[in-house]
Amino acid sequence: MAEVEWEEALSALSKLSSAQTSDLCHSLAEQICHNRPPAPDAYLKSLSLEEWWALTGVLRNFLTSSVKHDRTKDQMIESMKAVPEEQRLVIAEATTVHREQLRERLLEDTTAISQCLLRDFDWQLKLVMSSDKLASLNEPLLNVDLDLQDGAGDSRQVTIELDQEELKKLLTSLEGCSKAVQQLTV
Repeated sequence: MAEVEWEEALSALSKLSSAQTSDLCHSLAEQICHNRPPAPDAYLKSLSLEEWWALTGVLRNFLTSSVKHDRTKDQMIESMKAVPEEQRLVIAEATTVHREQLRERLLEDTTAISQCLLRDFDWQLKLVMSSDKLASLNEPLLNVDLDLQDGAGDSRQVTIELDQEELKKLLTSLEGCSKAVQQLTV
């Protein structure tokens, strides 16, 4: 996390005690994980509304960024050089305590981008020997059954029948998707 981002929040952090900073970090983690917003009333006695928004924004970004990049406690402390030592320890500790919940929430948010996900599939290869127009066709057809799950947890099954040309197009597009996912994960 860049030092510049902490610059916005340093004046607000200096007005809070370590206990208040700890409570705020835990409240923000709860907000991220369970959509429970922190109560600003206790903090607005010490902070202006502008400082409150800057501080909560920076802390929220720090919590999610630290979990996203799988930073250790020492790496978190090192990335907050501009923050006073006592505050650094409190923020890193709160992040460590909520790490698993934050990680799960980030994964949920990422998977929620897609409307459906593939749970399972099955396939069958059939050979069409003839049709009403051609006496001898001998064309292979692939039946693919896709078991999909939407964001609400409901399942549905989709059946697709593909000839050789359609199968080649599908495989090409799936290979492209696989390469894109590999580039994102690297």
